[in-house]
Amino acid sequence: MDCSKKHKGFTLRFLEHTADVGIEVIAPDKKSALEAAGCALLNLIIDTSSVENKEKFEINLGPFTDDGDMLFEFLNEIIYLADAKSVVFRSVSVVEVSEIIKAYLEGEQFNPSKHIIKEQVKAATYHQLVFEKIDKGWFARVIFDV
Repeated sequence: MDCSKKHKGFTLRFLEHTADVGIEVIAPDKKSALEAAGCALLNLIIDTSSVENKEKFEINLGPFTDDGDMLFEFLNEIIYLADAKSVVFRSVSVVEVSEIIKAYLEGEQFNPSKHIIKEQVKAATYHQLVFEKIDKGWFARVIFDV
């Protein structure tokens, strides 16, 4: 999922929270909910349209017995990779989701003359964390420490 483009099929809402920022996503399935939450995170950090897909990074996490833990670990892995590798991402692609998650991120090395950081996101938190199946598909809520 190219995070710089608007996508149909899911709903995204940014939440104001004291000293933090949150997102809510409704998507038709678990895979697209994870991708949408990942894109929301990326768009909190940077204007993803300024990022080119020059490098690909793989994420393998799990096994998980709890969907909330899966979402929490997935988003924190994105934050970790961005910080540890000094990269910014444009796209998120979840290729497998069961008790494990396998995904790819694409982006490039952070360049301060090209990329402007919008928000320093430190971590996803468990505060008000929800990731569950609903009538319309899957619902996710995450509050990030900024």
